[in-house]
Amino acid sequence: MANSVPQSRLLVGLKEILAFLKMSKPTFYDFVQEGLPAAVINGRWYAHADNLERWFQRRTLAREKQIPADAE
Repeated sequence: MANSVPQSRLLVGLKEILAFLKMSKPTFYDFVQEGLPAAVINGRWYAHADNLERWFQRRTLAREKQIPADAE
């Protein structure tokens, strides 16, 4: 039986984070302004997938008071 090392859920670099979140850079920056848990360390973006998923789980629990007409 081979030793199994847990897969890292650390996302390194903006490109990797954007691919994980399936979003554009401007949308990512908007979410960071709202508190998305990501950090720039030594000029490179870092985020942990579990933290991102938890943030979106909490964020999407809130009911929208007004639905924008252009919401997709």
